[in-house]
Amino acid sequence: MTLDSPADLAEAQDPFSSRALQEALLVAASAQRQDSDESFYHSLLEIVKTEEGYTADLTDLVEVHFSLLAFARFVTEEQRTIIVRNAVELLDIHSRLVAKLQRVDEDLGWIREHEESATQSEDDVSESSPRATLRLKSSDATVADAAKRISAIYLNEAVNLSNAYMPFCSGHTETMEVTKMLAAQKLDWDAFETHCTGLLAGRKSASTRLHFADFLIKPVQRICRYPLLFANLVKAAKKHSDDLPLERMEAAAAAFRTVASQVDDAQRIRNREIVTVKMALRLDVHSPHTAHLLNHLDQAVLIGSAHVIFTNSLMSIMTQQTPSNSIKANFYGLALYGTHLVMIKAKKTNLYEPKHWLPLRLFDTQKVPDGEGQLPYAIKMSYRNYSFEIGSLCHQEQDIWADTIEQTTIACRKKWADAISVDPTIPAILDDSLICSETLDPALSWHDATSPALLSSEFPLPSPESAVTSIALPASAMSSDTESGIAPRPRLSLKPPAQRVATDLRLADLLSEAVLTARAQSKRSHAMPLHGPPPRSLTALEAL
Repeated sequence: MTLDSPADLAEAQDPFSSRALQEALLVAASAQRQDSDESFYHSLLEIVKTEEGYTADLTDLVEVHFSLLAFARFVTEEQRTIIVRNAVELLDIHSRLVAKLQRVDEDLGWIREHEESATQSEDDVSESSPRATLRLKSSDATVADAAKRISAIYLNEAVNLSNAYMPFCSGHTETMEVTKMLAAQKLDWDAFETHCTGLLAGRKSASTRLHFADFLIKPVQRICRYPLLFANLVKAAKKHSDDLPLERMEAAAAAFRTVASQVDDAQRIRNREIVTVKMALRLDVHSPHTAHLLNHLDQAVLIGSAHVIFTNSLMSIMTQQTPSNSIKANFYGLALYGTHLVMIKAKKTNLYEPKHWLPLRLFDTQKVPDGEGQLPYAIKMSYRNYSFEIGSLCHQEQDIWADTIEQTTIACRKKWADAISVDPTIPAILDDSLICSETLDPALSWHDATSPALLSSEFPLPSPESAVTSIALPASAMSSDTESGIAPRPRLSLKPPAQRVATDLRLADLLSEAVLTARAQSKRSHAMPLHGPPPRSLTALEAL
């Protein structure tokens, strides 16, 4: 910049002059542009470099760890199949991806050229040199071309990645269970890990500090990372001043959100299948009617545990006349299937006795407002004269059970209606009394032991037991009822804390993640039942 007169010199030296402000704005705009350029470049570079690093780790997993498994005598062929899955297919896809990405750099030289421009133009930018501007624009155009080709590459491979990762990730739970079982053979497993580490040490860029389990989780992490990587790329592109293939990058981001969702759904379905099989193997089928139940259960949707109060209106008069005047709450495991809610007594870790199984298509479910139920954070399932109150440990868990049962019931009723439209004889074949632990015929007397439905039924007849904790109502409430001539409200009898913990431990490998997460969040936020319900439920909860 040349100054033609003393006036120009004075204006340039004045920080508030129009020329000085204009130059300051140009410098700021140039700096902002450079920041956006760098942000976009590094977002694109992260996709490429992490792809290369992941493929190298996947190569180590397949060519070292999985190859050695074939020669490990302590690993059966079935276990090896569960662990390896279709890992070779994954490696083929990602090796092809890396080769295509490297070809883009060979054709455009976008990584090297941009790095060179960035190092050479630092001084030129401050001087607003036309030469520096030319370098930056040339580099930006190259990076834009690279982004267009890279986005197209991933778009073309999205379907292949989805088809490969769905079976691989859906088997991750089984793989980790088998790996844990093999790792229990400490001497053999330590020797295997040491051998793998030794082979990795001789390979270039091998991750020798990672253990076998660290390598196993990488494919699951990678497929979940793609949506984030492309979301960052799109975000950086929107801040960029030049024209970029934004539409194609957004398409790639959307495609990988779909891929991640499909993989997640496949993994969730497979986990449900595993839980369903485990539950079926552990149910104590002690009668033909219980065996009949297993033939009509769909996949397990949600597994948890809760206190349960069963009420039969035909027995209410009998209950009121009992000397102890107490209501018995049992602590059951709950297994929600696509057709039934099954309440089980966990006798051992691998032995469960089904107590009640409720056909969802028949029962109405509703959340019980705080303070209106016998149990805290309860939901109520009712059909005719039968009622089951299920008490959760917190609001979050109550919401999960209520929402999931409602959604599953809607789907169950639709399937039932569709089935009847095809075969009207189904209701006659599937008699309600054979698929519910309690007879659903109100005309049948509650004490009729000849009904097949009552062979495995359980009635809450109030009998004092040492294993039951009795929770009395406040004395003021009982005295007011007595003075008014009304019979005092019954006391609530809960199972002791030790029994609740024992039940959860016996169900530990089946409990749904949603239930465990709700309990953990409630505990962290200090929102466990001690803080919400009215005094009557509060007293009951303190026994937990």
